[in-house]
Amino acid sequence: AVLAFGWDAGIGLAWALPYAGAALVAVLMLRSIMGGRARTTRDLSEQAVPRVLREFWSFTLPRAVAGVAQIVLQRLDIVLVGAIRGPRDAAIYTAATRFLVVGQFLNQAITAPVQPQMSSALSQHDVPRARTLYRVTTTWLVLVSWPLFGIAAAMAPTYISLFGRSYHDGIVVVLVLSVAMLVASACGLVDTVIIMGGKSSWNLWTTLLALLVNVSLNVVLIPHLGLFGAAVAWFAAIMAANVVPLLLSWRWLDLHPYGRSTLAAIGLCSLCYLLLPQLGRWLFGGQVAALVAIMIGTVIYLAGLWRGRELFALTAMVSRGRKAVA
Repeated sequence: AVLAFGWDAGIGLAWALPYAGAALVAVLMLRSIMGGRARTTRDLSEQAVPRVLREFWSFTLPRAVAGVAQIVLQRLDIVLVGAIRGPRDAAIYTAATRFLVVGQFLNQAITAPVQPQMSSALSQHDVPRARTLYRVTTTWLVLVSWPLFGIAAAMAPTYISLFGRSYHDGIVVVLVLSVAMLVASACGLVDTVIIMGGKSSWNLWTTLLALLVNVSLNVVLIPHLGLFGAAVAWFAAIMAANVVPLLLSWRWLDLHPYGRSTLAAIGLCSLCYLLLPQLGRWLFGGQVAALVAIMIGTVIYLAGLWRGRELFALTAMVSRGRKAVA
């Protein structure tokens, strides 16, 4: 709206004001949810208040610091590319990495509803239920994100061409980060599992590790490899931020996302959006062949979803939705 009226200086307000409005609505909703329960905080004894505050901050403070580190991790590489290689490469790198935002939306859409469920299961020490939640949500994450990143890799030249011919150098960035996000998606919502398991400090240390890896490799690789070096640095950071927490969760919480449904989802998406497009390009060459292969793969993908709807727990969504409507 502000751009339509030519008020360029108001773009900052246009970005910030919705957050303020959402915060106000959230406060009102929280008060409605809490109701009379808010009175219990006044009934705490003087001895209990410090303990509650200590427990709260011991859990929340690492999450706050990790949140800041995650924001830095997502933005600092662009700054480093611009500082080391100049604004042209920074613009190319920014454009080449924008498709990752869609993947983040998909991740958030699954994370929001599973967090309270995972917290409930782990607080009751119900490991089988938590393991099922982790496996099912990872299956869903693979089913919705692997097609996106597979198509991004297969159609990277077409995607980059949308920004202009001078952006051709960004193709390698799309390819490297598409592979990184395929691996990250296959790790599932591992941060949610660790945090809801009460291990917010683990999340902090793994996030700081990823940030250290990202910055170190960017400084070393960008001067010599340019955009490819920046992409490799982010690839390594994504591995540190996902594979390391997965190993911690597997070893110490006995939680991992792998089972028949997860492996079947990975196999279906690999066939439809990784193997078929590459086969089409190898046999016939060009982006048109890859696009045709993607269309054929999508038909197979939809058929696979229908055939495996029970295995992928897709019917749970439908039945839950019908109950809600009823």
